[in-house]
Amino acid sequence: MRPHQLKKLAEHKEVIAEISAKMEQNNSDNLAQIDAAYSETTELEAQFINKKQENMNTIIDSELLGIKFLHQFGANCRQEESLNSQINSIKHIIKMLKNEITLANTDKEGMDSVFNEE
Repeated sequence: MRPHQLKKLAEHKEVIAEISAKMEQNNSDNLAQIDAAYSETTELEAQFINKKQENMNTIIDSELLGIKFLHQFGANCRQEESLNSQINSIKHIIKMLKNEITLANTDKEGMDSVFNEE
């Protein structure tokens, strides 16, 4: 090989070494960016999963509160119906007693009128 060819070859080796170093640096930078993006993605996924779990727990709690409310509402309705039934029974008993008192007064008046006639 001639000296000028050797010089050109050396220059090309230097250029190739510089390009290779730049490529390695770019590769390292790209890998660092990928790692950072992956870390952010992993953190966002964890936050998403936690938020989704929190929402599910809220829905479950809400459904349980709804079920408890309906249960209490049904129990209160049964109590009200029972109380209304008891009140109606007491009213019926009072009417029967008033009727008995009226009959007793009528009988007493009838006996008094018979006694007064004698």
